[in-house]
Amino acid sequence: MRIQQLKEILQLNKSVFPQLQQLKKGQIIQGKVIKIYPQDKAQIQLGGLKLIAQLQAPLTAGLHYHFQIMQADEIFNLKVLGNQTHETAAVGAKHLLNQLSFKPSAHQVAFVQQLMEEQVPFNRQQLQQAFQFMSAHKNKQDLIPIIKEMVLHELPINEQTFQALHVQKNNQLVAQFQKLSHMLSQHMENSPLQQLLSDLLEPSAENVVKSQQQIYKLLVGKNKQLLPLIQTLGGDNNITSLQTLKKLEHYIHHHQETMQHANQILKKWESKLLLAAANQFTLSEAEVSQLKQDTTATFPTLISDKNAQTIDFGRLLVQLRSLQKPQTYQQLERFITLSQTYVLAEPKKQWLELVRQHLQFSGISHEYKLAKDETPPVTLKSQLILALQQTDGALKERIQQVLHHLNGLQISSVQDSQNGFLQAYIQIPAIKLGLPNDMELKFEGKKLRTGKLDPDHCRIVFYLELTNMKETVVDMHVQNRNVSITVFNDHKALRSLSMKLQPLLRKGLREMNYHLSSISFLTLHEEEKKKSITSSNAQVYQGVDFRI
Repeated sequence: MRIQQLKEILQLNKSVFPQLQQLKKGQIIQGKVIKIYPQDKAQIQLGGLKLIAQLQAPLTAGLHYHFQIMQADEIFNLKVLGNQTHETAAVGAKHLLNQLSFKPSAHQVAFVQQLMEEQVPFNRQQLQQAFQFMSAHKNKQDLIPIIKEMVLHELPINEQTFQALHVQKNNQLVAQFQKLSHMLSQHMENSPLQQLLSDLLEPSAENVVKSQQQIYKLLVGKNKQLLPLIQTLGGDNNITSLQTLKKLEHYIHHHQETMQHANQILKKWESKLLLAAANQFTLSEAEVSQLKQDTTATFPTLISDKNAQTIDFGRLLVQLRSLQKPQTYQQLERFITLSQTYVLAEPKKQWLELVRQHLQFSGISHEYKLAKDETPPVTLKSQLILALQQTDGALKERIQQVLHHLNGLQISSVQDSQNGFLQAYIQIPAIKLGLPNDMELKFEGKKLRTGKLDPDHCRIVFYLELTNMKETVVDMHVQNRNVSITVFNDHKALRSLSMKLQPLLRKGLREMNYHLSSISFLTLHEEEKKKSITSSNAQVYQGVDFRI
């Protein structure tokens, strides 16, 4: 089972089963009569809800019916559509469509059947729009999961919304960014769009050694002279050490003076250094002493050799030339930013910085800014929109794909229901954290008056692809600050490996006033666990909640 399949099993708010407050006038939903009570009352089950109804129509216990919401005030009025649905699901869906004056095709029946089985409320207008949309496409069966989501969240059923959700659900954002970045390097190299992509993709290390390799590949690899220069100026082979970064900051802060000094040294010594590097000239001891004195006054680590025979004059010449260029200090400053942000930071800070940068530069809030008559900042989305008007062919198609993906993320980002229930979704390229693909997080829970998620009662699901552990899903429930965690992974030794880390986890949660109540491990293939994961306890209400 792939992670995409597990997402369906772990679908947040399996109360797709509707809450009473979420049902709206005109919507249709299937329900079951559980019991008939005296005084024309009955217990009705709508998905995960068990409610008491005042009957104004004859119903039979144990049978399913299609109900349409006629009134959605303090007491709900439901209209029974057709007869009881004791036939097969497909036949029941067909009868319902006939009742709604449709002439259903097989695909339309299959679509409505899924809506009914998954307790997704819908109205006739949504069905009409969905059927019109399906008629314009060939692979109708492939459309159903996306259209079902559009109906569930009452989204516009059109091509733009479909493409946004389809691309977002079937692609890794990091792969989309990388493909576009590669095409831009061939057609629009060094453009603002490519720079923004680079900023969102730049990887960081899990440890000092790997981080240096990553930074070398990312930044230093583009300028072969930068790594030796950093090592020389820092006086340390560990290019990300605090000592090295502190020295580099000094040169950047005084870059005007250091550029001037490098220029003065080259005016005096460049010709002799060129000849010495070519072994066509030998500096005397007095000249070597003077060269060291002139150089080390500003750059104390640039020459460390004590005699002329061991000085690398060619390297010294190259580094002095680099130090007289403004772009060298810009590269050093970028190197420091990368190191401080992703290499030296704690994992928590790395994660928060990653989220902050993604939300700030991806353009997720682009339309929100426009709606408030604010000028949106320069973001990836704004640059994509601009580039879309300036390109054609395969590059334009790739840009459009990335735009669809970002639009899909915007649509999926926050779902705020009328009953105070909040859902949020984040998909971020996690290459900076050393992960090969995206990190996906889904949050759900009660919304506080402040508009934030209730930290005492919520659920968070992490979808990860780890370098060594591969596909991993972490499903975390918080109830009264008691935390229960289920980890889905196919690694055989995961349970034993985790034993050493559990005390640290308990301690960390305790310091935040949470209690770890349980940790369980399941393989990604344990489908027999599905029911225990997705089942929701039916809620029973007393009194009359709606009238039939």
